[in-house]
Parts: sequence; C-alpha cells; structure tokens
Amino acid sequence: MNTECMVSEKIQPFLEFIVQKTNHSTFSFPSFTYQCTEIPEDEYENTEESPENIHFSNTCFEEALSLLDSKIDIHKQLYDLTLFYKGFIEYDDETLFAVFDMTLFSSRLSKNYMCILDEIVIKKSIYRIPIDPIITDFFIKHPYMQHIWTDTKEMVDIPNQMYICAKIDDSEKYHFKNVEKTKVAMTSFEGILEQINEKIEDPWLGPFYYFSAEPIDTTIDCTRLKRYFVCQSEIESSFFISQDIMKLTEHEKKEHRDHCFHSSMIYFTKNNIEYFCIKSLLAFCQAAQ
Repeated sequence: MNTECMVSEKIQPFLEFIVQKTNHSTFSFPSFTYQCTEIPEDEYENTEESPENIHFSNTCFEEALSLLDSKIDIHKQLYDLTLFYKGFIEYDDETLFAVFDMTLFSSRLSKNYMCILDEIVIKKSIYRIPIDPIITDFFIKHPYMQHIWTDTKEMVDIPNQMYICAKIDDSEKYHFKNVEKTKVAMTSFEGILEQINEKIEDPWLGPFYYFSAEPIDTTIDCTRLKRYFVCQSEIESSFFISQDIMKLTEHEKKEHRDHCFHSSMIYFTKNNIEYFCIKSLLAFCQAAQ
C-alpha cells in the first residue's frame, strides 16, 4: 500500500502491485511453480494451521522476499508471517494467487515495476505493454481486491496513471512534451528538487504540474518517460474546461482565468489528449520504474 500522496490535507492511500515482464511481451505478477512435498509432522508443531498451509505460505513469502533490492534471510529474521500473508485465492485448477502485504518493504522494491488498478483494469497496459489478461480477469472476478476501505466503511478512490509534462517553449500555444527519466542516479532530496522544478508557471492557467493521460508523442519508446500515479478524484475546487484549449477565444480565456488561479486542479483537452493540471506537489508520486 502506498501512502505518499495527500489530498485535501488527508493521506490518500492506494494499492500498488508488483509486476514483471514476461517472455510473452506482457506484464504479469511474479510467479513460480509450487511443488507439493510431504511435510514432516514435527516441523510445524504447536500451531492450529496445518503443516501444508504453513509450508505453502512460507515458500511463497520466500519468493516474495526475493523481489527486494537486497536479500533477506527469512530464517534469520523473526517475522510474524500473519502481518504479511493475507491468504490465497484459487483462480483455476492450476493457478493460485497468494496475497502478501509488502508495505513494510516498500522502500526496498525500487527495482521492480509497480502498477495500479487504473493500469490493470482500465488501461490494461503499462507503458503500452499489455498486462497479462489473467491479471485483469482476476480483479474483475474479485472486485473486492481492488479497493481500500476506511474504518468508517468508505471506499478510497483509485488514482490514475499519467505522464508528467513540460512546455516546449514560452508561447501560449501550449506545446507540451512528456518528461523523460533521469539517467543519473539521484538522492531522494535531489529527486524532490527535480520534481518541484517541473511545475509550469503559465500566465493564464497559473502555476501547476501538468500531466497527460497518455504519451503525447506516440513515436517514442514510452518506457523512457516518467510515469506518475495521480490522486485527483477527491481534489477540491477542480475546474473543467469543456472544449479544446486551442479553440478558446481570448474572451473565453479571460472568463476562465479567475477559475484557473483559484482551482486546485484543471482539466482540459488538446488534440484529443486529456491533460490534468495539479497544483499540489503532494497529490501525486512517481512510479518506481
């Protein structure tokens, strides 16, 4: 679970899922073949769980820990497995989905691709690379796995995956490009400074971070682009410009100006691409990969 974003002065948690590229040019969950073996009766004594279930969950946990940036010896660490292992769901006769909460290890998962429900269920792709249909089908069949619920039984909204933008020039023609990832390794502080500097000061719309719902340039390798998770559904004082921004008259721009400067989020379209302008740095976070 990711808790980096904040909307309306409240933390907006959301679910992230570890995925890996497969040999079939898709993204899928990490997987392995589990071999059922005979478990010695005295190996898991003094427990209400069956030895088979304990062996299965321990084996899956070892596989999950193998995804971390640095190795952890499960046998040398006194982990309470119940804090991580949430059970399994049978998908078909040959496939089980074992569910682990890896929030405690989130800072050690930076080498993995992380995705959100918007990509799994709506876009069904990451960087335009398809997600294995079995993953999408799993969440459609088990919709309760898609959401976080508050203590008051309110469903937390799911963020959207977007690409951060920069203006190509200082004109008011709104020529944007998506920002590419930095090849040089940075400290977390340097990363924050770089993110702050990506805010665009616009004479009409005002100071915002601009995001496109899809890559602007369809000819480039979009895996080079900075990918973000944006919590925008609960942002207060949002303003929607209903027509293409390039078709607005000067009079219409003046009418909208006050709304733009006093809004926390602005939505508009340009050349059939949706753009979201977010004022708060806390309402979004960059994906690990």
